[in-house]
Amino acid sequence: MPPLTTEIKMKIVISTDRQPFVNGRKAEKGEIFDVTAAEAKILKANGFAIDGESKPKRARNAKGHLKADDPKTPENEAWEGGVAPKKKKAKK
Repeated sequence: MPPLTTEIKMKIVISTDRQPFVNGRKAEKGEIFDVTAAEAKILKANGFAIDGESKPKRARNAKGHLKADDPKTPENEAWEGGVAPKKKKAKK
């Protein structure tokens, strides 16, 4: 019987294109992983990841102004992590 593990798993989203190693392989920007709390803390402290369950935040430049999305690129630069929130339906 395998030993029971009590490690807490967290969801993280890779927020950089520097390809950090996560779970033994190179990670791409925008990928979501389940990692231990210790691994998540290290990746977030070094700026490689953000919480996977956090609300999307608008990306800002050095002056604090909102960044715009460049439609020529596949990723969305206007949002941190490259993921925009889903649009809500209007009430009828």
